[in-house]
Amino acid sequence: MMSQMQDKLIGQAYFYELRQRWIDAVIVLLDFFDGKEETIRYDEDELWFDNDDEYDCFNTVAAEINEIAEKETELMNGRINEIRQQTETMGLTL
Repeated sequence: MMSQMQDKLIGQAYFYELRQRWIDAVIVLLDFFDGKEETIRYDEDELWFDNDDEYDCFNTVAAEINEIAEKETELMNGRINEIRQQTETMGLTL
């Protein structure tokens, strides 16, 4: 029982760590775009960068956000499977 509780607390702490990383990355991204209307343009579905360093910075932050999203998806899928197993044990189905 204590082991399960500890696992749940670790999982919850991991979720909040991921969420904080996501918030931090979005703040970096918002700060990054601030005042760059002259060097970064949006054309339909694409961003255009006049500066390679800005392009690299954007890609780095976007990759961080995508990585966090993938990890959160894995975490949520794990929780869904856990709930599904618990309900099946009780004779219920989702």
